[in-house]
Amino acid sequence: MTRLVIGTHGAVAQALADGARFASSPARTTVREIVRRDRPTELAIVALPPSLGPLGALETSELERLLGETLTAAAAALQTLSELELSTRVVIVCPTGGLIPDHSDGVRSLIAAGLVMLMEVASTLPGIAVNAILVADATAPAEVATVANLMLGTSAESINGTTIRMDGGHDAVLAAETRTEELN
Repeated sequence: MTRLVIGTHGAVAQALADGARFASSPARTTVREIVRRDRPTELAIVALPPSLGPLGALETSELERLLGETLTAAAAALQTLSELELSTRVVIVCPTGGLIPDHSDGVRSLIAAGLVMLMEVASTLPGIAVNAILVADATAPAEVATVANLMLGTSAESINGTTIRMDGGHDAVLAAETRTEELN
């Protein structure tokens, strides 16, 4: 069993990388090289960039850089695993804005939505099980690592293409409030 953690550096990545190889925000070609070399059976993709405000507040070049470090790198890793025909369990950890967008934090919502869609598409690849964990900022890194470890482990082999929200029920409350507003 070989675990590889790629993505944004922080407490969640450190908790998942305990004793594993960690590649912080690697470029697309570097991700492909690392996956080819390490041939992981477990891959954690951590895409938890800091809050960056609404989509229009960020220069296009900076948005391109962030997408490259997160969405493009994740796609390159999954594509490489598929090409190598490796049997691998993958977990993508990203902000909660992937399901219900946070317009005040549009950049992170865009990244998270892309990663959730990537998970949905990649979960159909032979030999690869991919799940997403959407994390609220206040969620304890150790709690995220516990859920990610479960999703990466052999005790969850039948779970594939699942999105887990770790937001303390915030999105459910927001969705209920939205439905109530529609009825009035």
